[in-house]
Amino acid sequence: MIGLLGSIFIGIGAVALLGYLIGISGTYAWGEFGGMALHTALGFMVLGVGIIALAWVAGTTEEMNSPRWLPLLIGATSLTITCILWQAILASEELQIEQIVRSQVINARNRVMSDLDGRFRELLRGATRRTYSELDSGQQARKDITRLLEHLDGFHSLGWIDSSNHLQWTVPEQENASLSGIDPTNDPRQTNALATAQTRGIAITPATDRLSEKGDSYGVYARVSSPDERHGFILGFFYAQEMLETIINDHDIPGYAIAVFDGPRQIYRRPASDSTYQGWAQESFISFKDLNWVIRVWPQSHVMASMDTEVDVIALIVGLLSSALLVIATYLAQTSRLRAREIDVANQNLQREMDEPAKSFR
Repeated sequence: MIGLLGSIFIGIGAVALLGYLIGISGTYAWGEFGGMALHTALGFMVLGVGIIALAWVAGTTEEMNSPRWLPLLIGATSLTITCILWQAILASEELQIEQIVRSQVINARNRVMSDLDGRFRELLRGATRRTYSELDSGQQARKDITRLLEHLDGFHSLGWIDSSNHLQWTVPEQENASLSGIDPTNDPRQTNALATAQTRGIAITPATDRLSEKGDSYGVYARVSSPDERHGFILGFFYAQEMLETIINDHDIPGYAIAVFDGPRQIYRRPASDSTYQGWAQESFISFKDLNWVIRVWPQSHVMASMDTEVDVIALIVGLLSSALLVIATYLAQTSRLRAREIDVANQNLQREMDEPAKSFR
Protein backbone atom coordinates (compact mmCIF):
# COMPACT_ATOMS: atom_id res chain seq x y z
CA MET A 1 0.00 0.00 0.00
CA ILE A 2 3.01 2.27 0.02
CA GLY A 3 2.25 2.95 -3.62
CA LEU A 4 -0.95 4.73 -2.58
CA LEU A 5 1.15 7.22 -0.62
CA GLY A 6 3.19 7.86 -3.73
CA SER A 7 0.05 8.42 -5.78
CA ILE A 8 -1.15 11.05 -3.30
CA PHE A 9 2.20 12.85 -3.52
CA ILE A 10 1.99 12.83 -7.33
CA GLY A 11 -1.60 14.10 -7.28
CA ILE A 12 -0.83 16.99 -4.94
CA GLY A 13 2.29 17.99 -6.85
CA ALA A 14 0.67 17.67 -10.28
CA VAL A 15 -2.34 19.81 -9.37
CA ALA A 16 -0.13 22.46 -7.76
CA LEU A 17 2.08 22.55 -10.84
CA LEU A 18 -1.00 22.83 -13.07
CA GLY A 19 -2.20 25.75 -10.94
CA TYR A 20 1.07 27.59 -11.48
CA LEU A 21 0.86 26.98 -15.23
CA ILE A 22 -2.75 28.20 -15.69
CA GLY A 23 -2.84 30.75 -12.85
CA ILE A 24 -5.30 29.16 -10.39
CA SER A 25 -3.94 29.88 -6.92
CA GLY A 26 -6.45 27.62 -5.21
CA THR A 27 -4.55 24.54 -6.39
CA TYR A 28 -1.42 25.39 -4.40
CA ALA A 29 -2.71 27.76 -1.68
CA TRP A 30 -5.33 26.48 0.75
CA GLY A 31 -7.18 29.12 2.75
CA GLU A 32 -5.14 30.56 5.60
CA PHE A 33 -2.40 27.94 5.23
CA GLY A 34 0.80 28.75 3.44
CA GLY A 35 0.87 27.95 -0.27
CA MET A 36 3.06 25.32 -1.92
CA ALA A 37 6.06 26.72 -3.78
CA LEU A 38 6.75 25.66 -7.36
CA HIS A 39 9.91 23.73 -6.48
CA THR A 40 8.01 22.00 -3.66
CA ALA A 41 5.38 20.83 -6.15
CA LEU A 42 8.10 19.40 -8.39
CA GLY A 43 9.66 17.75 -5.35
CA PHE A 44 6.34 16.14 -4.43
CA MET A 45 6.04 14.67 -7.93
CA VAL A 46 9.59 13.31 -7.94
CA LEU A 47 9.10 11.83 -4.47
CA GLY A 48 5.81 10.25 -5.54
CA VAL A 49 7.35 8.72 -8.64
CA GLY A 50 10.20 7.28 -6.55
CA ILE A 51 7.83 5.76 -3.99
CA ILE A 52 5.68 4.21 -6.72
CA ALA A 53 8.74 2.83 -8.53
CA LEU A 54 9.92 1.06 -5.38
CA ALA A 55 6.45 -0.30 -4.68
CA TRP A 56 6.08 -1.34 -8.34
CA VAL A 57 9.24 -3.43 -8.27
CA ALA A 58 8.17 -5.09 -5.05
CA GLY A 59 4.63 -5.73 -6.29
CA THR A 60 5.30 -7.33 -9.69
CA THR A 61 5.78 -11.08 -10.32
CA GLU A 62 6.53 -13.30 -13.26
CA GLU A 63 2.81 -13.88 -13.74
CA MET A 64 1.91 -10.20 -13.50
CA ASN A 65 3.97 -7.37 -14.94
CA SER A 66 1.91 -4.82 -12.93
CA PRO A 67 1.03 -4.90 -9.21
CA ARG A 68 -2.44 -5.97 -8.17
CA TRP A 69 -2.97 -2.63 -6.45
CA LEU A 70 -2.60 -0.67 -9.70
CA PRO A 71 -6.37 0.17 -9.86
CA LEU A 72 -6.18 1.52 -6.30
CA LEU A 73 -3.11 3.55 -7.26
CA ILE A 74 -4.89 5.15 -10.19
CA GLY A 75 -8.04 5.71 -8.14
CA ALA A 76 -6.14 7.39 -5.30
CA THR A 77 -4.30 9.67 -7.71
CA SER A 78 -7.51 10.61 -9.52
CA LEU A 79 -9.39 11.23 -6.26
CA THR A 80 -6.58 13.43 -4.95
CA ILE A 81 -6.60 15.51 -8.11
CA THR A 82 -10.41 15.71 -8.06
CA CYS A 83 -10.59 16.88 -4.45
CA ILE A 84 -7.90 19.52 -4.88
CA LEU A 85 -9.43 20.86 -8.11
CA TRP A 86 -12.85 20.91 -6.45
CA GLN A 87 -11.50 22.94 -3.56
CA ALA A 88 -9.68 25.25 -5.97
CA ILE A 89 -12.86 25.93 -7.96
CA LEU A 90 -14.82 26.43 -4.74
CA ALA A 91 -12.20 28.86 -3.41
CA SER A 92 -12.18 30.72 -6.72
CA GLU A 93 -15.97 31.12 -6.64
CA GLU A 94 -15.88 32.29 -3.03
CA LEU A 95 -13.17 34.83 -3.85
CA GLN A 96 -15.24 36.12 -6.76
CA ILE A 97 -18.30 36.53 -4.53
CA GLU A 98 -16.21 38.32 -1.90
CA GLN A 99 -14.87 40.71 -4.54
CA ILE A 100 -18.36 41.46 -5.83
CA VAL A 101 -19.70 42.12 -2.32
CA ARG A 102 -16.61 44.21 -1.56
CA SER A 103 -17.27 46.43 -4.55
CA GLN A 104 -20.88 46.87 -3.40
CA VAL A 105 -19.90 47.90 0.14
CA ILE A 106 -17.46 50.44 -1.29
CA ASN A 107 -20.22 51.82 -3.54
CA ALA A 108 -22.55 52.07 -0.54
CA ARG A 109 -19.91 53.79 1.59
CA ASN A 110 -19.11 56.31 -1.12
CA ARG A 111 -22.79 57.03 -1.65
CA VAL A 112 -23.41 57.66 2.05
CA MET A 113 -20.32 59.84 2.49
CA SER A 114 -21.06 61.86 -0.64
CA ASP A 115 -24.68 62.55 0.29
CA LEU A 116 -23.90 63.35 3.92
CA ASP A 117 -21.18 65.75 2.83
CA GLY A 118 -23.56 67.54 0.47
CA ARG A 119 -26.30 67.87 3.08
CA PHE A 120 -24.01 69.03 5.87
CA ARG A 121 -22.39 71.56 3.52
CA GLU A 122 -25.84 72.86 2.63
CA LEU A 123 -26.60 73.32 6.33
CA LEU A 124 -23.30 75.11 6.85
CA ARG A 125 -23.96 77.39 3.86
CA GLY A 126 -27.37 78.17 5.29
CA ALA A 127 -25.72 79.16 8.58
CA THR A 128 -23.02 81.33 7.02
CA ARG A 129 -25.59 83.25 4.93
CA ARG A 130 -27.43 84.32 8.05
CA THR A 131 -26.36 86.62 10.86
CA TYR A 132 -26.80 86.25 14.56
CA SER A 133 -29.20 89.21 14.66
CA GLU A 134 -31.42 87.71 11.96
CA LEU A 135 -31.80 84.40 13.75
CA ASP A 136 -32.31 86.04 17.13
CA SER A 137 -35.09 88.28 15.82
CA GLY A 138 -38.00 85.92 16.39
CA GLN A 139 -40.86 84.85 14.09
CA GLN A 140 -39.30 85.93 10.82
CA ALA A 141 -36.19 83.91 11.61
CA ARG A 142 -38.29 80.81 12.14
CA LYS A 143 -39.93 81.21 8.74
CA ASP A 144 -36.49 81.59 7.18
CA ILE A 145 -35.16 78.45 8.87
CA THR A 146 -38.33 76.57 7.92
CA ARG A 147 -37.54 77.26 4.26
CA LEU A 148 -34.00 76.01 4.86
CA LEU A 149 -35.32 72.79 6.42
CA GLU A 150 -37.46 72.14 3.34
CA HIS A 151 -34.29 71.92 1.26
CA LEU A 152 -32.40 69.66 3.65
CA ASP A 153 -33.32 66.03 2.93
CA GLY A 154 -33.18 63.72 5.91
CA PHE A 155 -33.18 66.37 8.64
CA HIS A 156 -36.01 66.06 11.12
CA SER A 157 -35.87 69.54 12.60
CA LEU A 158 -33.69 72.63 13.01
CA GLY A 159 -33.12 74.75 16.08
CA TRP A 160 -31.47 77.99 17.14
CA ILE A 161 -28.85 78.07 19.92
CA ASP A 162 -27.88 81.57 21.04
CA SER A 163 -24.62 82.82 22.52
CA SER A 164 -25.59 81.49 25.97
CA ASN A 165 -25.56 77.98 24.44
CA HIS A 166 -29.26 77.48 25.16
CA LEU A 167 -31.78 76.17 22.65
CA GLN A 168 -34.22 79.03 22.02
CA TRP A 169 -36.63 77.66 19.41
CA THR A 170 -37.10 74.88 16.85
CA VAL A 171 -38.83 74.37 13.54
CA PRO A 172 -41.25 72.79 13.31
CA GLU A 173 -42.36 73.92 16.75
CA GLN A 174 -43.96 70.56 17.62
CA GLU A 175 -40.52 68.98 17.43
CA ASN A 176 -39.27 71.01 20.37
CA ALA A 177 -39.73 67.92 22.54
CA SER A 178 -37.32 65.98 20.33
CA LEU A 179 -34.58 68.53 20.93
CA SER A 180 -35.36 69.21 24.56
CA GLY A 181 -33.04 66.37 25.60
CA ILE A 182 -30.07 68.19 24.06
CA ASP A 183 -28.38 70.29 26.74
CA PRO A 184 -25.18 71.91 25.43
CA THR A 185 -24.50 73.55 28.78
CA ASN A 186 -24.44 70.40 30.92
CA ASP A 187 -23.71 67.57 28.49
CA PRO A 188 -19.91 67.34 27.94
CA ARG A 189 -20.41 65.70 24.56
CA GLN A 190 -22.57 68.59 23.34
CA THR A 191 -20.22 71.15 24.88
CA ASN A 192 -17.28 69.63 23.02
CA ALA A 193 -19.29 69.64 19.80
CA LEU A 194 -20.04 73.35 20.24
CA ALA A 195 -16.35 74.04 20.80
CA THR A 196 -15.48 72.09 17.65
CA ALA A 197 -18.13 73.92 15.62
CA GLN A 198 -16.81 77.23 16.97
CA THR A 199 -13.40 76.36 15.49
CA ARG A 200 -14.27 74.41 12.34
CA GLY A 201 -17.67 75.85 11.56
CA ILE A 202 -19.51 72.52 11.88
CA ALA A 203 -19.57 69.54 14.25
CA ILE A 204 -21.60 66.33 14.52
CA THR A 205 -22.37 64.32 17.62
CA PRO A 206 -24.98 61.85 18.92
CA ALA A 207 -27.89 63.97 20.12
CA THR A 208 -28.90 61.95 23.16
CA ASP A 209 -28.34 58.59 24.80
CA ARG A 210 -32.08 58.03 25.08
CA LEU A 211 -33.29 55.80 22.29
CA SER A 212 -36.61 56.72 20.74
CA GLU A 213 -38.94 54.67 18.58
CA LYS A 214 -37.20 56.15 15.55
CA GLY A 215 -33.76 54.99 16.64
CA ASP A 216 -30.48 56.82 17.20
CA SER A 217 -30.45 60.57 16.70
CA TYR A 218 -27.65 63.00 15.86
CA GLY A 219 -27.12 66.71 16.08
CA VAL A 220 -25.20 68.85 13.59
CA TYR A 221 -23.99 72.23 14.88
CA ALA A 222 -23.36 74.90 12.24
CA ARG A 223 -21.80 78.17 13.46
CA VAL A 224 -23.52 81.51 12.91
CA SER A 225 -21.35 84.61 13.39
CA SER A 226 -22.05 88.30 13.78
CA PRO A 227 -20.02 91.55 13.52
CA ASP A 228 -20.19 92.06 17.27
CA GLU A 229 -18.44 88.67 17.77
CA ARG A 230 -21.51 86.98 19.16
CA HIS A 231 -21.75 83.38 18.04
CA GLY A 232 -24.74 81.12 17.82
CA PHE A 233 -25.47 77.83 16.16
CA ILE A 234 -28.06 76.30 13.91
CA LEU A 235 -28.71 72.81 15.24
CA GLY A 236 -29.71 70.23 12.66
CA PHE A 237 -31.39 67.18 14.16
CA PHE A 238 -31.83 63.87 12.35
CA TYR A 239 -32.54 60.21 13.01
CA ALA A 240 -29.95 57.90 11.49
CA GLN A 241 -32.53 55.45 10.14
CA GLU A 242 -34.55 58.22 8.44
CA MET A 243 -31.48 60.01 7.09
CA LEU A 244 -29.93 56.89 5.61
CA GLU A 245 -33.25 55.77 4.12
CA THR A 246 -33.29 58.99 2.09
CA ILE A 247 -29.74 58.26 0.91
CA ILE A 248 -29.98 54.52 0.20
CA ASN A 249 -33.21 53.87 -1.64
CA ASP A 250 -34.53 50.65 -3.15
CA HIS A 251 -32.86 51.35 -6.49
CA ASP A 252 -29.38 51.72 -5.00
CA ILE A 253 -27.38 48.50 -4.75
CA PRO A 254 -30.43 46.27 -5.36
CA GLY A 255 -30.37 42.75 -4.00
CA TYR A 256 -28.11 43.52 -1.07
CA ALA A 257 -28.81 43.94 2.64
CA ILE A 258 -27.22 46.99 4.23
CA ALA A 259 -26.68 47.87 7.88
CA VAL A 260 -24.79 50.73 9.52
CA PHE A 261 -23.27 50.62 13.02
CA ASP A 262 -22.06 53.28 15.39
CA GLY A 263 -19.77 51.26 17.60
CA PRO A 264 -21.73 48.20 18.75
CA ARG A 265 -25.13 49.81 18.05
CA GLN A 266 -26.95 49.24 14.79
CA ILE A 267 -28.29 52.63 13.74
CA TYR A 268 -29.63 51.67 10.32
CA ARG A 269 -30.86 48.54 8.57
CA ARG A 270 -32.30 48.38 5.10
CA PRO A 271 -35.94 47.27 5.18
CA ALA A 272 -36.55 43.60 4.32
CA SER A 273 -32.91 42.69 4.87
CA ASP A 274 -32.67 39.04 5.81
CA SER A 275 -29.65 37.56 7.57
CA THR A 276 -29.43 34.27 5.67
CA TYR A 277 -26.14 35.11 3.96
CA GLN A 278 -24.75 37.54 6.52
CA GLY A 279 -21.68 35.33 6.69
CA TRP A 280 -20.72 36.82 3.31
CA ALA A 281 -20.88 40.38 4.66
CA GLN A 282 -18.15 42.88 3.85
CA GLU A 283 -17.54 45.98 5.94
CA SER A 284 -16.10 49.42 5.36
CA PHE A 285 -15.51 52.41 7.61
CA ILE A 286 -17.34 55.70 7.23
CA SER A 287 -15.00 58.24 8.82
CA PHE A 288 -16.65 61.54 8.05
CA LYS A 289 -15.99 64.63 10.16
CA ASP A 290 -16.94 63.50 13.68
CA LEU A 291 -18.76 60.35 12.58
CA ASN A 292 -17.12 56.94 12.83
CA TRP A 293 -19.59 54.47 11.42
CA VAL A 294 -19.22 51.01 9.97
CA ILE A 295 -21.30 50.00 6.97
CA ARG A 296 -21.97 46.30 6.37
CA VAL A 297 -23.27 44.82 3.10
CA TRP A 298 -24.19 41.23 2.27
CA PRO A 299 -26.12 39.57 -0.59
CA GLN A 300 -29.77 38.63 -0.39
CA SER A 301 -30.97 35.13 -1.24
CA HIS A 302 -31.86 35.74 -4.91
CA VAL A 303 -28.55 37.48 -5.62
CA MET A 304 -26.62 34.69 -3.93
CA ALA A 305 -28.52 32.14 -5.98
CA SER A 306 -27.56 33.92 -9.20
CA MET A 307 -23.86 33.94 -8.20
CA ASP A 308 -23.83 30.25 -7.22
CA THR A 309 -22.96 28.57 -10.53
CA GLU A 310 -22.73 25.01 -9.12
CA VAL A 311 -19.54 24.55 -11.16
CA ASP A 312 -17.76 23.16 -8.10
CA VAL A 313 -20.46 20.53 -7.56
CA ILE A 314 -20.40 19.53 -11.23
CA ALA A 315 -16.60 19.31 -11.17
CA LEU A 316 -16.72 17.12 -8.06
CA ILE A 317 -19.34 14.77 -9.54
CA VAL A 318 -17.48 14.49 -12.86
CA GLY A 319 -14.22 13.87 -11.03
CA LEU A 320 -15.69 11.15 -8.83
CA LEU A 321 -17.32 9.43 -11.80
CA SER A 322 -14.09 9.67 -13.80
CA SER A 323 -12.13 8.21 -10.89
CA ALA A 324 -14.56 5.32 -10.60
CA LEU A 325 -14.40 4.65 -14.35
CA LEU A 326 -10.59 4.73 -14.32
CA VAL A 327 -10.48 2.24 -11.45
CA ILE A 328 -12.95 -0.09 -13.17
CA ALA A 329 -11.20 0.20 -16.54
CA THR A 330 -7.80 -0.48 -15.00
CA TYR A 331 -9.13 -3.44 -13.05
CA LEU A 332 -10.80 -4.92 -16.12
CA ALA A 333 -7.71 -4.39 -18.26
CA GLN A 334 -5.48 -5.96 -15.62
CA THR A 335 -7.87 -8.88 -15.13
CA SER A 336 -8.13 -9.38 -18.90
CA ARG A 337 -4.37 -9.53 -19.26
CA LEU A 338 -4.14 -11.97 -16.37
CA ARG A 339 -6.82 -14.20 -17.92
CA ALA A 340 -5.12 -14.02 -21.29
CA ARG A 341 -1.84 -15.03 -19.72
CA GLU A 342 -3.54 -17.91 -17.90
CA ILE A 343 -5.12 -19.08 -21.17
CA ASP A 344 -1.76 -18.84 -22.92
CA VAL A 345 -0.11 -20.93 -20.20
CA ALA A 346 -2.95 -23.46 -20.36
CA ASN A 347 -2.60 -23.71 -24.16
CA GLN A 348 1.12 -24.26 -23.83
CA ASN A 349 0.57 -27.02 -21.27
CA LEU A 350 -2.08 -28.65 -23.46
CA GLN A 351 0.23 -28.49 -26.46
CA ARG A 352 2.99 -30.22 -24.49
CA GLU A 353 0.57 -32.96 -23.39
CA MET A 354 -0.51 -33.49 -27.00
CA ASP A 355 3.10 -33.64 -28.19
CA GLU A 356 4.20 -36.32 -25.68
CA PRO A 357 2.08 -39.26 -27.18
CA ALA A 358 3.33 -38.40 -30.63
CA LYS A 359 6.92 -38.61 -29.50
CA SER A 360 6.23 -41.98 -27.80
CA PHE A 361 4.59 -43.42 -30.95
CA ARG A 362 7.67 -42.73 -32.97
